Amino acid sequence: MRLPVLLAAKISVVFLIVMTTFVFAILSLFVEMVMRPDLPAHLITREAHDRYVVVVLLLMLLAMALMVGFVVYVTAPLRRMSESMDRIAAGDLEHRVRFRGRDEGARMGRSFNAMADRVRAMLVGQKELMASVSHELRSPLARMKVGLELLREGKGGPQRIADLESEVDAIDALVGELLLASRFDLQAVPLQPAELVVEELAREAWERVAAEATRLGATLEIRVDGEAARVVADRSLAVRTLGNLLENSVRHAGPGRITLSAERRGPRVEIRVADEGPGVAPADLGRLFEPFFRADRSRSPRTGTGGLGLMIVQRAVAAHGGTARASLADPHGLIVTLDLPAPRSSRLSR
Repeated sequence: MRLPVLLAAKISVVFLIVMTTFVFAILSLFVEMVMRPDLPAHLITREAHDRYVVVVLLLMLLAMALMVGFVVYVTAPLRRMSESMDRIAAGDLEHRVRFRGRDEGARMGRSFNAMADRVRAMLVGQKELMASVSHELRSPLARMKVGLELLREGKGGPQRIADLESEVDAIDALVGELLLASRFDLQAVPLQPAELVVEELAREAWERVAAEATRLGATLEIRVDGEAARVVADRSLAVRTLGNLLENSVRHAGPGRITLSAERRGPRVEIRVADEGPGVAPADLGRLFEPFFRADRSRSPRTGTGGLGLMIVQRAVAAHGGTARASLADPHGLIVTLDLPAPRSSRLSR
């Protein structure tokens, strides 16, 4: 924990200098004005005393003025901080604190600006997310409305009902992802970490997308052994995370092999999901974990709408103290890499 030594040092040094100077001046004046041997005895008490009192009062006023000026200087960052808080509270999210130096006031200004940047990013992100959710819900709701009208007219039959059920399931899945994302934001997702087998997690996650994979001609190859065979994670979140990665690969890569591999990296296990699809443009790699992002320029047109799948992956891994990142495969394809804690009993030093 860092102590506020710079500001305290400034105050202490200035106070010491002022007080030392004041005491030295008082003693010097006393010797020069009161203890002067050349003055007649009857003047020492009256004239010396009066002059001494006047000079002492002037020195006291000067010392007070110096201290007040220094206090104003020291508290200036607090005043600027208060004014900035008032402006941001009034809705001016673009305002930032101006600061100089490296003392506590400057660090406080940097921290405040970082907090303001984060608040602004969160609010902008929420607005963009709500706009995207509204857009994503509009299409299935419109299709449901058309389907219901056709059913009222006696058209469609069982297939139309199945289509409506599919739309309801899609909306329900989207709402579930939104709720989970909100719980991650509030840090309200309880984790129940346990030692898990990576291959078992992968196969359980694959079962969720097996039907779609069979339809599109995608297959899964698992390459996990040795020290990377186990991780410590919440089982539900781990399966959902791998399921989202595999679903993303199946939908966007099309026919071909999807490879899930794992490698031990010190106290962590890196899990990679690689496909043989067209990949994405290099400029889009950093945006793949944004909600509802579509890399339409390089993804297959059969993929449909975007979603929150990869964003959930990123936040679930972050809840376990890790990161998720995307890279391009050679010669083509996409690789998503995440890391989870390894069991302590088999931790290696590298």
